[in-house]
Amino acid sequence: MENGDDWLALDKLQHFILCFTITIIVSFPASLTKYSLIRHHNISIGCVLSLTAGAAKEFADELGFFKSAGGSVKDALLTS
Repeated sequence: MENGDDWLALDKLQHFILCFTITIIVSFPASLTKYSLIRHHNISIGCVLSLTAGAAKEFADELGFFKSAGGSVKDALLTS
């Protein structure tokens, strides 16, 4: 599970960029909605969805759905 899982690796940057992008893509439209509750919590909503996507990816890695070495605690920490 943790073999060859360096903190400074390309996949860590990819995880960060993907989760940051998900947060922006979700939070920007949420900031423009007419519903004040969603508008006031737009970044939190984006972060929760990004965290959910990152956790789901790591869970799928651990179950062997993707060609990887398995789930990574370091990858999961970067997505949160």
